[in-house]
Amino acid sequence: MPQIKKIYVKSGKPVAPLTRHAEMTVLGRVKKLLLQPSKKLIAALLVLALLVIAANIVSVITKKDQTDNTPDNFYSGAQNLIEEKETPLPQPDPVEKLIADTAPNFSGEVAIYIKDLKTGKSWEINSDQKFPSASIYKLAVMWAVYDAIEKNQLKKDSVAEALRLMITISDNDSAILLAEKLGWSSIDKLMEEEGLGQIDLAGPDSPSATARSVGDLLERIYRGSAVSQQASGEMKTLLFAQQINDRIPKYLPEDIKVGHKTGELDSLRHDVGIILGKKSDYIFVFLSNTTSTENTSEQIALLSKEVFDALENQ
Repeated sequence: MPQIKKIYVKSGKPVAPLTRHAEMTVLGRVKKLLLQPSKKLIAALLVLALLVIAANIVSVITKKDQTDNTPDNFYSGAQNLIEEKETPLPQPDPVEKLIADTAPNFSGEVAIYIKDLKTGKSWEINSDQKFPSASIYKLAVMWAVYDAIEKNQLKKDSVAEALRLMITISDNDSAILLAEKLGWSSIDKLMEEEGLGQIDLAGPDSPSATARSVGDLLERIYRGSAVSQQASGEMKTLLFAQQINDRIPKYLPEDIKVGHKTGELDSLRHDVGIILGKKSDYIFVFLSNTTSTENTSEQIALLSKEVFDALENQ
């Protein structure tokens, strides 16, 4: 029989300790209770969990409603989170600005027509206004001569030197000789048939032309559709051999090819041409009736350089 020791509790009365068997029985019951919780306890825990989930859902909905009902929160609060990017302002077209600045500062009347032959974009001021053409009419005479050669109405050998002098040094005697051989009215009719009727060689104020019509004629030469591919090529050769170079080509790089024709008579100062740049080929037409003839050729040269720079750098 094991010895029973006395133990004391707060009352001071001795209590007999549990036997080994009783102790194991109590511990077993406690363990069973812990490992096998009652159905009521499980149900209570599930209810508690569902309440927590429901509380979270209500919290999220409440926050969303507050955000939706307070638009200022988005714009003011979000500014710290989303950086707004400024839309860059469109840059002004440099060529458009150049010609727009030229016209009001010019002493007299001016018409300008510029066309990028690669993109087809054009810039123009007063391009449909008629100007006395001075020697620009010689471009129409050149076209008509090659048309007559193509039709076997003229022998190229008999007119080659007159053509060269008329274009490269703007010789008036050669131009009149060729025009009278073909007939002024015949040349005028040919221009009408080719859709270049604004180049007038037989009207009351002839010879006259518009900047656009001259630009169209030069573009036809450039594209090989003036009379024929071969004739257009020979016309280009004459234009690129021009010897009066105080305007369009004056400030351009030496390796840039310029085929052009000047016009000058009394107060008229013109230059029209095809420029073959490194990045862009374009038409440049400048017609003017000026009260300041001594400055106009220089103005044409300066504008030509600025347009060249703008088109090469675009």
